Amino acid sequence: MIGPLPVRSFCLIRHGETTANRDGIIAGHLEVSLTEKGIAEAKSLQHFQWPEQLTLYASPLQRAMKTAQLGFSGHEPVLEKNLRERDWGNLDGKELAHLCPRHMTPPDGEPWTGFIARTKSAITRILLSSDNKLPVIVAHSGTIRVVRFLIGLDYNSSSPANGRPFLYTPQERHWHQHELTPTTDITVLLVKNIKD
Repeated sequence: MIGPLPVRSFCLIRHGETTANRDGIIAGHLEVSLTEKGIAEAKSLQHFQWPEQLTLYASPLQRAMKTAQLGFSGHEPVLEKNLRERDWGNLDGKELAHLCPRHMTPPDGEPWTGFIARTKSAITRILLSSDNKLPVIVAHSGTIRVVRFLIGLDYNSSSPANGRPFLYTPQERHWHQHELTPTTDITVLLVKNIKD
């Protein structure tokens, strides 16, 4: 069933690889830098077949802003504070082995339900204000997990790849997640989904 989001297509991209991703560290609200690989992943977004009409949004954390700027040089990202990654509290900066189950609240951290609520609020606001342009959102692994949860997909699977765009399209009573590649004609895919 369609989750509680406005029924319109949008794209989500996880930022490029960071030093924390590389080293297996929980970053959460911490500021961490893109690695050389992460910079290359961000720049590779320039080679995708993006529609002319898009609006670019990003989390205010540096790793997302930098990915948006490197991947979409002709667009200035609109920063949305509620797209920040989940606040893992005392777990920020620790190894991934310390990560608690997502439904639990980490010590001094953000509850899963609170993270869902603010992420849903941010994406809803973006979708309702993008007119006829495709909303492209550069954020975090947690953001993509929340969207998967909201539209009824598996959100506990492995983390989405860094720098990989996912297009979400509503069809009849369900949402579809499309993993995009540089050869994907995104405009054609959007038109196809409108007709289906």
